[in-house]
Amino acid sequence: MTVNNKIPQLRVCVTGACDKNCIYCRPHGENLLNDNGNNYFSLQDFINTINAIARHGVTEVRLTGGEPLLYRQIYELIRSIKTNDFIKKISLVTRSKNLKDEALRLKSSGLDSVTISIDSLNRRKVYKITNSDILKELIAGAHKCFEINLPIRINTVLMKGVNDSAQDIEEFIHFAGSLGPAKWKILDYMILPGQYKDTNKHQYFVNLKKITGIIQELGGKIAKFSTQPGGLGTPMSEFIMPNGVSVFIKDSTKGSHYSQECHKCELFPCQDALMALRLTSNGNLQTCLYRKDKLINFQDYVDCGIEKMDFKIKEILSYYQQAEFYHQAWMP
Repeated sequence: MTVNNKIPQLRVCVTGACDKNCIYCRPHGENLLNDNGNNYFSLQDFINTINAIARHGVTEVRLTGGEPLLYRQIYELIRSIKTNDFIKKISLVTRSKNLKDEALRLKSSGLDSVTISIDSLNRRKVYKITNSDILKELIAGAHKCFEINLPIRINTVLMKGVNDSAQDIEEFIHFAGSLGPAKWKILDYMILPGQYKDTNKHQYFVNLKKITGIIQELGGKIAKFSTQPGGLGTPMSEFIMPNGVSVFIKDSTKGSHYSQECHKCELFPCQDALMALRLTSNGNLQTCLYRKDKLINFQDYVDCGIEKMDFKIKEILSYYQQAEFYHQAWMP
């Protein structure tokens, strides 16, 4: 089916720095960096670029990294974004051990919600996945957000043989229920380009049809299907559990949205597909999570005024506006 007038979420990768070393993540996380002559975007550059993109219909901003709470000006950035009348929602995704101490300041700065990455409720498993002993701090941070009424979503990447048992699933539902209840999003393991021949990585992929079955056995009732902001990305099934928890299942094998540009790519169809527009910490706009040759050095446009910025943003957003959905396009 053809999708028209799609406006993506803007994911602002404020830093490539991270104090964890997660199994499934690459260096710098979402931040696909390229040497464009700049070491970083200044706070004002971030603000100017976000404001320019918002003028073209983008209404949701998610702050990512790396670990966004390592970005020293995160609160100033949130406060500035909050003053933009076009932006309706500001969220942040984190796995910071300091969330408990920072939660109130995040909310006071204007953050609308926080997504906390917790892949297991077992301390040993969390250490295996992240190479960090942070479970206690993550749980404390989640409870603090609940205490101050900062809306929470828990993200969990399922890994075969690590955290995909029926017991793991049931424990998470009870945990999410103790937080309001919070929303819980299950994601399948992302196989990044270059890892297909790495059997040590590929073996972690979980077919989420199995997980859907467990959810239903635990009393989950299908509520609806949803996509990323703008109707893009991979459709997600939402189940409502008996304790009120909303469980979202992002199954990459269901299909996703791709632009005409994607058809020319040797990685097509890829797992990330056309899901969001990303702004990196050194001033690149990226429509593709994988390819450095698709990065657009936006510093050149920031320095050249509104007219040039607007022209380039319209061109970039056209990739999303003519995106098409392909059923079961990607398979592991």
